[in-house]
Amino acid sequence: MTWVLRDAKKIDLDYAHFDPPFVVAVDNVLNRIRNLTVRVLPNNTLFPKELSQYDSWVLREALHNAIAHQDFRLHGKINVVEFPDRILLSNAGSFLPGSVDRVIEDDTPPEVYR
Repeated sequence: MTWVLRDAKKIDLDYAHFDPPFVVAVDNVLNRIRNLTVRVLPNNTLFPKELSQYDSWVLREALHNAIAHQDFRLHGKINVVEFPDRILLSNAGSFLPGSVDRVIEDDTPPEVYR
């Protein structure tokens, strides 16, 4: 698993590689991601509310999904690319049933597991 920090011009500023077990590496990747505090001003109040730029539960879920849907037979890697305004996750894998529509239509467990 690789984490890369890029600036707005897509120039690499920093990177780190993480070895298996990937479930343990998730915490190390999360520690690398800059999760800035954002201040918003809700309607009808004079007091700003402080929020994290990214919800840590959502980041953790996305990383776990990248691990779970990785096709390790392809010998690829999981990439976590952090930009100033977004985080991009990619892996060498796919959603095994093909599409969410198929899962809903078939209403059966998948026939194939990795």
